[in-house]
Amino acid sequence: MKMEQGVPEVFILPEKFFNWLKGISVAEVEFPIYYNFFLRKRKTYIICREEQRTRFLKALKEALFGPESLDIKEDFAPDFNQSNIPNLAKEIAFFRNNLNLYHF
Repeated sequence: MKMEQGVPEVFILPEKFFNWLKGISVAEVEFPIYYNFFLRKRKTYIICREEQRTRFLKALKEALFGPESLDIKEDFAPDFNQSNIPNLAKEIAFFRNNLNLYHF
C-alpha cells in the first residue's frame, strides 16, 4: 500500500505456492483482492498456468468466501443447547452478499 504505485492489480503466481525453507506462502493475494475490490472498486488479475488454476481457485474461494460446507455442532458439548449454536453458514452467506469469483 505504501509503494508509489499502490497495491498491484496483476499478480503472476510463482512456480510453487509455498516456500518450505522460509515456511511461508508465496501465493497469497487475498488482501490485494479485498483492497482492490472494496476500496479501489477494481478487479485483480491473477496469471498462472492451467495446472495451477484449480488448486489456486480452491484455496482462494475458501479464503474469500469460507468453506463449501460448515458444521460446527461437533465443536460443542453434547449437552449444549443446540438452538444456541450459531448458524455460521447463514452468516457467511449474508456477508458474501452474492459475490462471485470470476475466472476463465
